[in-house]
Formats: sequence, C-alpha cells, structure tokens
Amino acid sequence: MAITAQLDSADYHIQLGNAQEAIAVLDSISRKGITPWNALGLYRRYAVLGEAEKAGKVVQKALKKNPRNVELNAVYVKYLLRTNNFKKALSHGKL
Repeated sequence: MAITAQLDSADYHIQLGNAQEAIAVLDSISRKGITPWNALGLYRRYAVLGEAEKAGKVVQKALKKNPRNVELNAVYVKYLLRTNNFKKALSHGKL
C-alpha cells in the first residue's frame, strides 16, 4: 500500500477515535524509507495523537538523511522547544 494511502488510513482511525490503530499504521510507515514530506505528515499525526517522543524520532531520522531540509529543521526546533530542550533548540536553530 502506498504511503499516502496508509496516511489516509491513519487519518481515518484518528477521526474515529481509534488511537491504537492509527499508531500501529504510523509505526508501520515510520519503519520504511520515507521522504521529508512523509516525515512531516507522520510528525503531525503522532503529535495529534499525543505521541511526542515518536514524533520527534521521525523528524530526527528524516534529518539524518536530509540535514539541510528547512522544513524538517524548523519542525525539529519547534519539537525541541515544546519538550523544553532549549539549549539544543538554540544550537540546532543556528544552521
């Protein structure tokens, strides 16, 4: 199944309030090689589900392959700020 279809499936489960099913779908996607845009989609959905740690890991993994991606860096800094990791956010934001 294409990643877009899987993200749609996760959205469907989120709308129905089936958080565990949505997380299972997202976990399955996150184990694949994903594009920066897919990573941002996963991040958003994990965040909606209250899975901040998983959201952060998805962005970190994507940044390893795409360290200069502006959108990924911005989202990662925002994640660091939300998790009170101010020192790391400041140093990472200086790219």
